[in-house]
Amino acid sequence: MYLCSVIAVATEEAFNPRIAVALTSIPPRFPFVYNTIRSWFQQELPISRLCVFIPKSYKRFRRKSGKIETTSTRAQFVSNMQRYDDIGDLLNRGMICIIEVAEDWGPATKFVGVAQEHEQSTCFAAGEYPDFWIFADDDVGYVDHSTAKYLEAWTLLGFNLGSPNEALTNFSEDYRTAYFLDGDTEPRLVPHLQGVDTYFLPARYFEDRLSFRFVVNAVSLLQSRCPEIFFQDDYLVSFLIHLVGIRVHSIWTNDNLAVHVEGVSKDNFQMHMDPLVFERERATKNCIYSFAKDVNAIRWDQQEQHVEG
Repeated sequence: MYLCSVIAVATEEAFNPRIAVALTSIPPRFPFVYNTIRSWFQQELPISRLCVFIPKSYKRFRRKSGKIETTSTRAQFVSNMQRYDDIGDLLNRGMICIIEVAEDWGPATKFVGVAQEHEQSTCFAAGEYPDFWIFADDDVGYVDHSTAKYLEAWTLLGFNLGSPNEALTNFSEDYRTAYFLDGDTEPRLVPHLQGVDTYFLPARYFEDRLSFRFVVNAVSLLQSRCPEIFFQDDYLVSFLIHLVGIRVHSIWTNDNLAVHVEGVSKDNFQMHMDPLVFERERATKNCIYSFAKDVNAIRWDQQEQHVEG
């Protein structure tokens, strides 16, 4: 259904964009994330590349005392992927890129990683950059019409590559965070994004308003002021893209794109319903609200490209 309608629109408007997927992962999931990766290469509308951003070392996982680790986390990840012939072949052909990120930004590592990729060009040669990024999680699989649903929605909404401020999410219309900036008399309600439900951003945003310098400065500042946001990248990214004027449109139609996979979402590595998650969400929301109010002036400076406060 989705593929046929996308082909019809693409034929009529000559619109055939490149879509890349961004993921990050953690060591306990390395043996299982092939399930997630495989699902992205079984799409009706194929992706152009899948990028996995792996921290050089993890803040969340400390080495045991006296143990010397000689294998990089990137090498460990690659080793796990090469156990599977189809994934190994995709790696060898450059369809999957495993990119090392200097710092562990928590789940937001994939977002920082995309900004880094647009500056350092590890995975894409000149002229090969995708037109869109889909941001996803590593603890579920994705149905085979995920990319097609996004492209169909983008075209049916009347958007194109030049549309100035638009982004899509498969999450339902939900506003979990509110904040005041200097001079506001009404709270700003932030549309909520979730990696497990995926979200879809034009790549050019990382060339202008979401530059690597800006993203690193903003994420670093927010994580230092609001420590729980390290684990709550959905809130961080929702707040950040709202701050720079990107409008989010929900394409939720009561159909989950994410599906459970063996070894991860059916096991205890997925924490969506863990009480600790709800406590971290509460602390994050309160901190973002207080942070924005206390700083009294957080703005996007297009010349300097940094967060001021």
